[in-house]
Amino acid sequence: MANPAGVHRYMPEEAIDRARHVRLFLTNSSVLFTSAAASIVIYATVINPSASHALIGFVVFILGVSLALLAPVADQFPAAARIAVAVAVALRAYLFGGN
Repeated sequence: MANPAGVHRYMPEEAIDRARHVRLFLTNSSVLFTSAAASIVIYATVINPSASHALIGFVVFILGVSLALLAPVADQFPAAARIAVAVAVALRAYLFGGN
């Protein structure tokens, strides 16, 4: 029987679910930050031409792409995944007023 999750057989179900939730959170955050970057770049280009807005859009875009690239291998690099989740949670709270 194939292992569809790509995890080891000796991992408990809680660990498997947590790995799936981390990957899902990183994927959702990458989509959110990439879309936000596109909005910032459009705003900076059309409405208020400013180099600082374009730079902020580029940084948010790079963050979104790095989260997208980290999501599939989050279980192989748990320290990097923890840092990425902490950064994504902090930025989501800052940008969108979460708790």
